[in-house]
Amino acid sequence: MAEPDDYALGRSRGGLTTKIHLAVGASSHVLATVVTAGQRADAPVFAEVMARIRVPRIGGGYPSTRPAHVLADRAYSSRKTREYLRRRQIPHTIPQKRDQVGHRRRRGSAGGRPPGFGREKCKARHKVEGRIGLLEQARGVGTRYEKLAVRFEATFQLTLVRQALWHLNRDPGALQWLHYSWPTMPELFGINHLTLSTTDLDRLVAYYTELLGAVLAFERAATPFDPRIAVIDVGGDDHLMIVETATAPTADLDPLGKAGWGLRVGTHAQLCEVREQILGAGWPVGPIETLPTQWTMTARDPDGRPVDVRAHRPRTSSPSPTTG
Repeated sequence: MAEPDDYALGRSRGGLTTKIHLAVGASSHVLATVVTAGQRADAPVFAEVMARIRVPRIGGGYPSTRPAHVLADRAYSSRKTREYLRRRQIPHTIPQKRDQVGHRRRRGSAGGRPPGFGREKCKARHKVEGRIGLLEQARGVGTRYEKLAVRFEATFQLTLVRQALWHLNRDPGALQWLHYSWPTMPELFGINHLTLSTTDLDRLVAYYTELLGAVLAFERAATPFDPRIAVIDVGGDDHLMIVETATAPTADLDPLGKAGWGLRVGTHAQLCEVREQILGAGWPVGPIETLPTQWTMTARDPDGRPVDVRAHRPRTSSPSPTTG
């Protein structure tokens, strides 16, 4: 960002003001930001905000720049904005300003048809308003102290990073860039953190997500210096990191020794369901064993590593001693 001539400071009756324009995704992730003077109109900045949207694609390639649907405040309603969206073939829901509605009606049939507007769909715009409120919880953002606009933008960029790390610590799956429709098993918890290596990352990711019900939380494409990796969210604040390598895994296929890599489901019925899914996919899995405190079975992932899947047995209250 180059420093604007006016330092993104506007003068109005309220004093010096600054306006932050945000593009927020459906999952409340901030996709793009633009800082302008407070008195500057919103509609002329719309194209600049859209031009800054860059969503990385899993597996590499050019980033995605065209949203599936755009919801915007009525302040962004203008003929230029709608022409821009139609030219890029982006569906949009933007309420009209009252003066625009009046001008069109006064022109009669020459005013044309009103643009389509979905009231229920527009209600989802609360996500950007809530994101702005969350961003302004930082005093440095809510009350600007920096003179330079580049420093102010750096301030709320750091605020975004800090808030993202806070949410990641609470819910590791909350920051996934894309939403996946793979089925997930409820009450799935990981036992031990682990990093695995494999020559076929896609196959191993599909095994843990489609069969065991985990969720792909993050994936990074390979670079000339770093390998391709994927992070599997197995619940319970536990993760499984998978690194794709050119060579096969080491001979020691049990990375934790006798402890093993394990997943825990909630009930015995869920454990049976997971076992049927694994058998239906043609992968090996042992019988369900009954232990004093849990049911357990051992499966083998596509690389031959043992995966312990277990469900804790409900505790039974022991009879209280009686006195004669």
